[in-house]
Amino acid sequence: MSFVAARHAVPQLRPMRTLSFNQLVKIHCCLLTSIKFFFNMSIKYGDLTMTRKCETNKQKYEGGLLVKKINRMFLLIIPAAAFVFMLACDKDTTEPEQGPDIPPISTFVLDFSTFPDTAASLTLTRNNWQLARLNAFFWNVVILVHAAIPVAAYAESFQHTPEQQDDGSWVWSYDVVIGDSTYTAELHASTDTEGINWEMYLSNAESFTDFLWYSGQHNLLCTEGTWTLYKSPADPVDFIDIEWHRSLTNSTADIKYTNVEDGSDGYGGFIQYGITDDTPYDAFYDIYIAEQELPIDIEWNLDSHIGRIRDEVAYEDTLWHCWDETLSDVDCE
Repeated sequence: MSFVAARHAVPQLRPMRTLSFNQLVKIHCCLLTSIKFFFNMSIKYGDLTMTRKCETNKQKYEGGLLVKKINRMFLLIIPAAAFVFMLACDKDTTEPEQGPDIPPISTFVLDFSTFPDTAASLTLTRNNWQLARLNAFFWNVVILVHAAIPVAAYAESFQHTPEQQDDGSWVWSYDVVIGDSTYTAELHASTDTEGINWEMYLSNAESFTDFLWYSGQHNLLCTEGTWTLYKSPADPVDFIDIEWHRSLTNSTADIKYTNVEDGSDGYGGFIQYGITDDTPYDAFYDIYIAEQELPIDIEWNLDSHIGRIRDEVAYEDTLWHCWDETLSDVDCE
């Protein structure tokens, strides 16, 4: 090779190593810990110097210069020390690798059980509670009919342990029995700098193989994310988009199902369920019937079961219509 060619030869770069979820979290924590440590040290020694009694103006001036020098020194040390801490944490292999936590079932399945359903003696067809119940019942049927298999497969995943793959991803592999049929499930999880990506593949020996029934993603803290549910192996189109949020400090959360099947009658319709810290109503359904361009608002109290509904078509007004602890109609206060 000539001297000129050698000077301009392109070095071969090694491919970047894919970091696992645990490694990403560990490096993140070590970085924060190291920065916090050296920041506190800077404040500590800076305060000691600033509180030192100076007998003369010259000593005060020199003390101030010393503070500046110390602060500059720590500003230079912080990034270098953080890098060392990161390397040390990354090399820590004393604990075996574990897969990421599967998001709670509440991030995938809309819970209809919290809505009061104990009024068998009430027969009024336009009862406020009954109307609210019927509006939510439609979405409950949609989920039971079209999502029974993926929901059951998701619920079963929590009973199994994943295996790490050569590319750093994780796979939960197991069988799940639904009715008279057995399905083989493979739940895949992979990490990136934004969070965790999920894919659920289902197979049935008599019908289909490795059908991607839903996929999703969430942030590293698992406080918000999305799922896309595909309709069926025979009709593998986008069917339901799921968007969810949850708090790590209290019980507030919400989940929203939106019909995204192109050409369907209910395209764009949705139901959103949430738990809040509001009073007196701390749970809600927001429903949108796309065919009628009709929003319906429902709110209730999880403990007392009092509630209210607002439905412009059914009541021909924009007012709230309420029920009491016995689910009987009452005037709204």
